[in-house]
Amino acid sequence: MFYLMGLVAAVLGQDIPPDFNFRGAAQSIFAELRSPTFVPYSRPAQKVEEFIAAGDSYTAGTGCNGLDEIIAGDALRGKRSYLMQMSTDKDNWGFINGDETLPRFSFPAYTGNDAELSNILNDCIYQGWRPKDCQATLSALQKEIDDGTLRDKVNYALYQVAHTGRESGGANPRESFQVYVPSYITFFNEVNTECDSIFWSLWPWRRSRLTTQLRQQLNRLTTQVNAVIKAAAEDLERMGVIFVEGLENAYNGHRFCEPGHTNQQMVDYETWFWSQYAPINTPSEGPGDPNNPYPADDLDPAQLLLDFIFPGDNRKVAEVSETSPPWEWEGAEKFPTFNDLLLAISNAEDINATAVPFNLKRSFHPKATAFAEHKTLIFAAIANNRDVATNIVQTANGGTVGYQGRPTPYRYFGQFHQNCKNCFFNPVDWPDHSTLWCACKNNKDPFAKGSPVKLDDLMTVQDDGYVKCFGHISAPTQY
Repeated sequence: MFYLMGLVAAVLGQDIPPDFNFRGAAQSIFAELRSPTFVPYSRPAQKVEEFIAAGDSYTAGTGCNGLDEIIAGDALRGKRSYLMQMSTDKDNWGFINGDETLPRFSFPAYTGNDAELSNILNDCIYQGWRPKDCQATLSALQKEIDDGTLRDKVNYALYQVAHTGRESGGANPRESFQVYVPSYITFFNEVNTECDSIFWSLWPWRRSRLTTQLRQQLNRLTTQVNAVIKAAAEDLERMGVIFVEGLENAYNGHRFCEPGHTNQQMVDYETWFWSQYAPINTPSEGPGDPNNPYPADDLDPAQLLLDFIFPGDNRKVAEVSETSPPWEWEGAEKFPTFNDLLLAISNAEDINATAVPFNLKRSFHPKATAFAEHKTLIFAAIANNRDVATNIVQTANGGTVGYQGRPTPYRYFGQFHQNCKNCFFNPVDWPDHSTLWCACKNNKDPFAKGSPVKLDDLMTVQDDGYVKCFGHISAPTQY
């Protein structure tokens, strides 16, 4: 199996000639997939034995959650990134594979290429290093969306991944190789006017505010990019490419600029993206974190950046001005672009150095709590796209059941832990006797005792009033 994240950034980071004809490549792929000799994707029925993760820093789990959780000196790979969470989750792999044998996880070297997202953040939000015009940067992406160039690029990248997986024998049979592609997340609550006066520009003379208009524009572009990626995945369905739905809804109430959580720093626990002001030397996800206390002081990201770029020079933010921006100072030439600067931060040898602004590199990436939602949705997608031989297992109340050809753990995907009890099947003479039901708490109605919920239904309200159960239960009380 191969999981690809950060697709747009990844395709631009490949060694591809500047004049490469993506449209022609996409047309060739289209023709190949419809050739009478092409062997189409077949739904796999074997265990998942290997899981390969590649892409941008969303895959790696940039710096989450703190320096103590960095793996093997790699400042871009955190122990609680969702792929690391998946790699040790015996319950969910037991559900998918029929036993607790964990797949082999491979994490190829992270390339550091978040070019498109980083450029947008630099030009429109931070304006931190040689910024270009925000609207020009956004218009360039919009043009690629509108004229189909982005879709051609995504098609090409996904095809290369799926084709390589097949040719290398990544599954048996080869045509059962799968590529899972989740979406990006919109970063902002776009209607809360409290945020209109907030600015995250690093330098005093710049004030690029998080206005409603800018937030709506950035969210709209993210949504359009997701639509392009989904369309490209559907183009390559015959290659085993699967688009993962649901992440956008999981972040509702947890974006930047949410009511009650809007301030200059936006570092609190309920905000699921890292802020540039959040300290990197603690696993705490912000004020309100029930597991890790948050330090009293926030960071000064601008000063940290100056300390890194001009080590030992004691340069101060107060020296920066419109007529003397830091990228015109002596020594700045070693970082000709913002992405060169981010790459240098990524490659810093001393990850504990106080003058390495990992906080800037980590900003706008999900926290570990959010990554748990990514993990759950990826597991759900895998389970829904595989066939595994029936397994009989013991449930919490001592019975044995088989469910959709897979074992049914009491903590189905972990989401019913301390929420569900009394799992049961209806009598065999009932039409839905093969459906497993549980009595679950109703966390949208504190006065309700619980409600039976079908475990094979996810995230949709049914006509009979039951809520398809995933993550949080919100069904009406039925008993």
